[in-house]
Amino acid sequence: MLAAMEVHQMQYFVAACRSGSISRAAAALHVTQPAVSQQIRKLERELRTELFVRRGHALRLTRAGARLLPCAERALDAISQGLSEVREISERTVTVGSPHSFETVLLPRILRAFASEHPEIEVTVRENHETEGFEDLLRQGELDLALKAVRSGEAGNNVGDIEVRILGEDPIVLVLPPGHRLADRQSVALREVAGEPFIALNASGTVRYLPLLCGEASFRPEIVFETSHSDVLMEMVRAGRGLAVSPMMAVTPGMSWVTIDSPQAIRQVGLLWCRDPLPPRAALAFADYLIEATSASSAARHIT
Repeated sequence: MLAAMEVHQMQYFVAACRSGSISRAAAALHVTQPAVSQQIRKLERELRTELFVRRGHALRLTRAGARLLPCAERALDAISQGLSEVREISERTVTVGSPHSFETVLLPRILRAFASEHPEIEVTVRENHETEGFEDLLRQGELDLALKAVRSGEAGNNVGDIEVRILGEDPIVLVLPPGHRLADRQSVALREVAGEPFIALNASGTVRYLPLLCGEASFRPEIVFETSHSDVLMEMVRAGRGLAVSPMMAVTPGMSWVTIDSPQAIRQVGLLWCRDPLPPRAALAFADYLIEATSASSAARHIT
């Protein structure tokens, strides 16, 4: 029975009780008199009892109506309080989805600076290796914003209800073990390391770079170890087990790397959010800050 009742029926009922007439209730609610009358009648049918004794234009509560009034007032107050709390939360909390490499390189300095300027807003970062699911999490309201590597064709208005703003580029580099013969080079053609062992990432969205670039160089990589964690990949390279192809952001400080001579050796860093409904104001404030903070790096082409 309660599930069938609508909030506006309770609002109309309470307004009619407080004003003492349908016409005054309609004026207070800025709706028509028939709308108020119809909804109160509908509520009475659902409750199977009359709530008012009607004498001309005047209303007097029945015994059932008098019992319902304080309950309806408490229910409406609780709903109003709940909505206020939700609005307050949405105005001061932001949940951002991010792959590990962005979380460790791109976000820390921006989070620190944003927190100093907006201490009232709490930003939570949700790390996920499987970034292909971020769009669904945005649609479901689990995330307010998401960072992920995107292809150039995904920018702008080409992905339906998801807005994509390109923040900059992150080069794909060749990570070298200590003492490698190419360590003093600035860049290499990947065919120069054909036949050497590779450590590979098997996480969604990152594994494609190795076969893509090796295929472009006309060789199949000899993969001796696969992992879903970039930290493990770096440690295996450091241990001399092989080379690795990795986004520059994911390279551990102190590791040796060289750029790859290929137009394919680049990924774009995208900031994603839903167009409808738009994220809460706090999320939009953080998005604006993130876009502005990365604009200087983007002007220099690469985010670092």
